[in-house]
Amino acid sequence: MNFLQVAGNSSQTFKLAIRKVWPMANCWIFVSFPFSDFNKGNISEMMEKIKQSGKWAIGKNTSFRRSLSKGDSILFYQAGEEGKKFVGSGSLLSGLQSNEDSISNYVAIGNIDFWEKPVPVTDVLNNLSFVKDKNRWGFYFKGGIVRLPQNDYEYVLQKARRKRIRARAALFFLRSGPRCSSKD
Repeated sequence: MNFLQVAGNSSQTFKLAIRKVWPMANCWIFVSFPFSDFNKGNISEMMEKIKQSGKWAIGKNTSFRRSLSKGDSILFYQAGEEGKKFVGSGSLLSGLQSNEDSISNYVAIGNIDFWEKPVPVTDVLNNLSFVKDKNRWGFYFKGGIVRLPQNDYEYVLQKARRKRIRARAALFFLRSGPRCSSKD
């Protein structure tokens, strides 16, 4: 099948052909636990540290650490009582790198987008296909790194974009004041 044959077919066929040429990257959730040494401070401070360093520390026993590769997409998730929300996105600029002066390894992260309006997990939970038991959803976010199906990744990003658009629209209307016509 060549490009011209695909171009005349449905978009679904086109997507399948593209995936054969450019395999899709993996999608991951990087879980931030407020009690770990790496995550001292609030989530905003932590995300700022990550933006500055361009690195995410990964423990030597973390699940999926060897499956991480350049180009993978990630969502940042804040766990804990004050968390339970997706707070940003990014992409991997490297696979697992060793950090000889530390007990952990790391991956390089780029394209970091820290969301002003986080997405609570409860807003997307019913549509997350990897969470089979919705009553025990917290179990699925354990382990530091969670594999995420592409459709779930896109759904969370879509929710984040909608929250951003709504927040900007509300701000616009607040700044512009009332727009009523007066009749004499």
